[in-house]
Amino acid sequence: MNVDRIGVAACTWGLEPGFAWVPEYDPADVVAAAARIGFSGYEPAALSGPGALVAEQAASLGLVCPARFVGLSLADADAARAHARAALDDLLALGGRVLMIGVESIGNPQPLVELAEGCAEAGVVAAIHPELGAPVATAASVEELLAASPALAVCVDTGHFWAAGDRDPPELVRRWEGRIAHVHLKDVDADQAAAVMAGKPVLDAVQDGLWRPLGEGAVPLRETVDALGQQGYDGWLIVEDDFAADPDRSAAQGLAWVEEALG
Repeated sequence: MNVDRIGVAACTWGLEPGFAWVPEYDPADVVAAAARIGFSGYEPAALSGPGALVAEQAASLGLVCPARFVGLSLADADAARAHARAALDDLLALGGRVLMIGVESIGNPQPLVELAEGCAEAGVVAAIHPELGAPVATAASVEELLAASPALAVCVDTGHFWAAGDRDPPELVRRWEGRIAHVHLKDVDADQAAAVMAGKPVLDAVQDGLWRPLGEGAVPLRETVDALGQQGYDGWLIVEDDFAADPDRSAAQGLAWVEEALG
């Protein structure tokens, strides 16, 4: 794996709407922080701005933007198609290579198949991203969607999978060899994950410290990175700690952890 392909997710600083406990960070300050800390890549969040603007900001600081996320509701096929098309256009303006897809409601998978095929035609990849608390959070639910089209890939998010009950991310890496387009490295507080499994609302758990800086949680991160290396994964490793209490510290700790893990 390439040490020049270590990025950070902007959601580490928040930049997501609707979470009152998260301080308001200026999007330009966040991308500047990513460069100052020493990352090579930057993954924008919902409030980072349109792809073309983020690409310009990142390039001026020597950063690459490899991917962006979109949430799709498959319950309304027409709305999903329109949202998917806009997301693909934004990814292309960003200069990204991976469109991560979180499935917010289950329905006809055809818009997802069409998006995957449209991405392939545009020279990029559509990758399913698990979301704790959403309909597609577990490895089994991801695999159901992967079966819909060979053009679909997966984003391995170690935190979301582990917290949803898939406690062996290295095995998932081995299972999905050849279909992994992107990786989010996220650590998890085991007590908060157990509380979620017992019925605690996900957002309450997030506010109470569900996600942890790399190396401070229960996820077998080292083994996951080793498994990726053994199969020759050459994509990006994105450090992510959604809504960290001290985002600069968490991001810097994550970068140091990944650099040490890669030797």
